[in-house]
Amino acid sequence: MLHKLQSGFTLVELLIVIAMLGILSSVLIIAINPVAQIQRGRDTQRKSNFASIQSALELYRHDFGYYPISTGLYPSSMTNCTSDAFQGTTSSGTVTYLQAIPCDPLGLSASSVFNGGEYLYLSYNSSNSPSYSCDNSTTPCLSYGLIACLENSSDTGINTYSSTDLSTNFPDISANIVNTNPKCTSGRYYIVQNP
Repeated sequence: MLHKLQSGFTLVELLIVIAMLGILSSVLIIAINPVAQIQRGRDTQRKSNFASIQSALELYRHDFGYYPISTGLYPSSMTNCTSDAFQGTTSSGTVTYLQAIPCDPLGLSASSVFNGGEYLYLSYNSSNSPSYSCDNSTTPCLSYGLIACLENSSDTGINTYSSTDLSTNFPDISANIVNTNPKCTSGRYYIVQNP
């Protein structure tokens, strides 16, 4: 009489395989750190938004000879980042420099997002200090600073500064950031100034 061989896994073998898969997936999740990856992605979006805003500001300066006056959040010709365009009126009519003003990737949430979700724009008369105010009638706005809060607190890229760097290298910008609400919880800022 021939015996039939039974193939398959025992319950113990299945439990061992499931435990090993669980351990491997936990190690993989820790190695990838999805939260940090998402934060880095949003920081990249912020930097990309700044490149768009800078291009628009340079086009504006080309047309007018100066940068727009800041209202503390955006130039006076940009009211907010929810739906407005960045425009300027020249002798030939209204020129649109940005169809839509970019907001922080986290959105507009005054309770948690730095500066309520709007990038901070400061215009001033000298490239050395934002304390030199400008009004574009008697004193032209020849420089500006754009400031965003980065989520990745270990970002050390170009134009990235810690709170300590701000107070040392940009005391006047630092003074303006103190008044923002809410504050930058990571303590890392991305700052660009006109070239």
